[in-house]
Amino acid sequence: MQRIKMLLQKINEIAHKGDKATLIEIDLMMDYTRVLYADMAEIKSKLTFRTEVPDVATTLYL
Repeated sequence: MQRIKMLLQKINEIAHKGDKATLIEIDLMMDYTRVLYADMAEIKSKLTFRTEVPDVATTLYL
């Protein structure tokens, strides 16, 4: 979660520049967004795995 906070801070800093952001900063912002998305997807998959409940009807008769 620490990296997510750091990436959000970096994105926010560039976003506050508005139209004054350079092309390199926009590219960085896009890269930060990709990394942020990947991190969030990983967290979601871990949570989904932990919260899945097995179907009792099918597991009782195996």
